Amino acid sequence: MTENQLKEFQNKFREWQLSPVAFIRDIWGLIPERDNEKFVKGQHLSWQQHDILLAVERALAGDKRRISIASGHGIGKSACVSWLLLWFLICFYQAKVAATAPTSEQMYDVLWAEIKKWLDKMPDWLRVKYEWTASHIRVVENPETWFARARTARKETPEALAGIHGDYVMLLADEASGVPDEIYRTAEGALTDKNVLAILISNPTRLTGYFYDTHNSDKKNWQTLEFSSVDSSLVDWEFVSRIKEKYGEDSDEYRIRVLGKFPRADMVDDKGYVPLLVEQDIR
Repeated sequence: MTENQLKEFQNKFREWQLSPVAFIRDIWGLIPERDNEKFVKGQHLSWQQHDILLAVERALAGDKRRISIASGHGIGKSACVSWLLLWFLICFYQAKVAATAPTSEQMYDVLWAEIKKWLDKMPDWLRVKYEWTASHIRVVENPETWFARARTARKETPEALAGIHGDYVMLLADEASGVPDEIYRTAEGALTDKNVLAILISNPTRLTGYFYDTHNSDKKNWQTLEFSSVDSSLVDWEFVSRIKEKYGEDSDEYRIRVLGKFPRADMVDDKGYVPLLVEQDIR
């Protein structure tokens, strides 16, 4: 690499550190969709994915470093979380990422598999800097101190988002509404650190708990985003129509799964959960 090429790469790398949007553009060729263009999957970021990435850029520029996203199904949140994890891990020296989800299926079969998919799509020169396993993604330069870790969120073992320290730390919770509060309470010390970037994303399934509070009583401490599947360029309209036909537009199932809104109070049990079956389903 010549001196000019090295300088050019250093400038590009500094741009990536400030902008995950620039990183995604240069690594996977995805650009934000525009109002006057037809969305093309594989070429564009949806406007909702772009808004999530811009919230991260605002956090890096001095805004709140806690971001909470409530959304309907199918808006591309797993892909967005995957991009952010791979971006953060490579762009910040000795970075550490703790990722969690309420079930092993969501953690490993969905999120971790999605990360592997995007890792495999990276240019060879960058992909070889990562080492992917079933529970960790490590940077080969310093694999013991530079990594992302996957752990299922269990209240019996509440360390899923805790126990990692460093100058650059990211905490990720997928389907965050279902993550037990014990996980968040254990991680709260890290969440107060000004260098920690925390991202929670979920269907808003509960009217109680830590995730609910980030959009309500504790909202002042978070950047909050809400996205409807109806407005997404990625969502299959058959899904929206099926939920609408089966449950009705006034149902909490439609509110949660499609509109990305929290359920009504009269539809949850005393622990704040939406029932899997209601009387109409049983009949």
